[in-house]
Amino acid sequence: PSPTIASAKKVFERLGFRHTSLDINGRDGAVVVDLSRPLNVSLLGSCDVVTNFGTTEHVGESEYINAPADFELKDLWSSQYEAFRNIHQLVRRDGLIINMVPAAGCWAKHGAVDYEPRFFQALAGAAGYEI
Repeated sequence: PSPTIASAKKVFERLGFRHTSLDINGRDGAVVVDLSRPLNVSLLGSCDVVTNFGTTEHVGESEYINAPADFELKDLWSSQYEAFRNIHQLVRRDGLIINMVPAAGCWAKHGAVDYEPRFFQALAGAAGYEI
């Protein structure tokens, strides 16, 4: 990363928050996790706030997976389902989920998925979230 851009982890920690990052790349102190797979049960319900600052659009992209030859790559939509299921299960009851991902048509060829606002409206309705 550019030396002028701080990671979200550094920003949150400087503001006094305890912060844990989950990412397949392990950068900036992230716990290495494949969000296309179910998370360890010890993590579930453990977060007051879960942020998705440009992560889920990459879940399911095979070029980001450094895995053994016998690793079974899930299809894109199963991977997306599992990623949002994990986000839902990480946050405590009455917690906050913040999704900031590129909108459809705004960042060509970035990530495997483009999201439209109606996706998040449908997700909120299905999960019982307030927007």
